[in-house]
Amino acid sequence: MDVTDTPGMRAAEAVGVAFEVARTERPSSADESAALQGIQLGQLLRTIVIRRGADDYVFVLVPGGRQIDWPKLRSHLGVKRLSLPSADEARDATGYERGAITPFGASNAWPVIADASTSMFDVVAIGAAAVLRGRRFGNICLAGGWTALPETAIRSAAARADFPLRVLGGERLRTFLVGALPLTDADPVRSPPPPEETWRVGGA
Repeated sequence: MDVTDTPGMRAAEAVGVAFEVARTERPSSADESAALQGIQLGQLLRTIVIRRGADDYVFVLVPGGRQIDWPKLRSHLGVKRLSLPSADEARDATGYERGAITPFGASNAWPVIADASTSMFDVVAIGAAAVLRGRRFGNICLAGGWTALPETAIRSAAARADFPLRVLGGERLRTFLVGALPLTDADPVRSPPPPEETWRVGGA
């Protein structure tokens, strides 16, 4: 995909938001990402999609080095419960894969809530889906047994996790594995360290 022409960029242009695309080498932490862009850590924003009800979500912009204050967020939204959607739900709600979500160009115009500290800066940096693609970290875990696994319960547990999980089973898993090659002891390589603060959530 041409990273000079993405849905997010077109959406920002359509509403008159001035921006420029910053391309850097792959950072190993949020601090390094900010340094490579010549900005402060607090100017680096993560977009987290939060479920506040059935088919009802909000985008929360969290500056680098800060965490979501869940009690304050629930109070602000006037709800007693908030949760993180599953990867599939996040994609259906925003049109973006989790880990590459931005309010700009999302398939639904959900409300956007930003940390008050973002108003201190004239410029902030927010990820673009096309740029973030291919920069995600994680593992694939396969589970099997002599009897059918409780897929519904596993999906429910995954939806409550503080980090992104995607659960595949049945035909979807078979489709996912089409063309997969056997893994031998000589194949594995050490994963790079995930960017600091990438998936951290919880009360400040």
